[in-house]
Amino acid sequence: PQTIALFLSSAVGALLYGCFTAALHPLLLLALLLTSGGSILLARGAQNYRQRHKDDWVELDKKLQYLDNRSTDFTAGKDVRLYGMEIWLGALCRDLAALRMAWHLRTHKRDFGAACGSALLLLGKDAFAYGYLIDLVLRGALGGGDFLFFVGVFGGFSTWMSGLVDGFSRLRLASLDLCDVRAFLEMPEHSPKESLAPLPSAFPCPIAFEGVSFSYPGSGERALETVDLTVRAGEKIAIVGANGAGKTTFAKLLCGLYPPDAG
Repeated sequence: PQTIALFLSSAVGALLYGCFTAALHPLLLLALLLTSGGSILLARGAQNYRQRHKDDWVELDKKLQYLDNRSTDFTAGKDVRLYGMEIWLGALCRDLAALRMAWHLRTHKRDFGAACGSALLLLGKDAFAYGYLIDLVLRGALGGGDFLFFVGVFGGFSTWMSGLVDGFSRLRLASLDLCDVRAFLEMPEHSPKESLAPLPSAFPCPIAFEGVSFSYPGSGERALETVDLTVRAGEKIAIVGANGAGKTTFAKLLCGLYPPDAG
């Protein structure tokens, strides 16, 4: 809400000051608008680069977050000391941090370049506007009072346009951040809702697996093969088996996190 309010107030201010600028010369207003548009394009280019490459550092962030959580977990201290993992964990953290910092620098270099480009455009805009005013004064086409008035107009217009550009960039960045949420909400359902069993009306309720099979993408073997299982209402059972037997897969199928291949 604050960003939207900043954008709208800047738009109103730029419109009012732009009218005064156009009264002096319409082409002067056009030149000022073009420089502001250049700032928007520079900021957009930096944002697009960040959006295109954001998936490149997602895995790094996940690994760093996992290591951070484990390093502060006292229950893991015994295993770390027992197996002498301090040096290995330290080296792993440094390597991952270096890779993440490399991406951090790449994105910030583009942000810095966009900011420098915007600053140069702002400098050129002010030089052009004030040079035009000075030329009018020297030719006697503009009095001293009018000169001070339009100096204030140009200063106010620059301030409002800077706020407008900043507000637009913030709104667009917020929109890009929501792209993942939009993509998630637009993902198709694994199974049509009409084919799903209705929710039970009372709990606890029985659970039944009837000929359920599942295999992971790219795997030549099924993790579960034609599983038949019925758990009666209120019954407590334990799922046991060797590593890789499919216990976790069974639980994820039960929760609906995986769609079964059959059954």
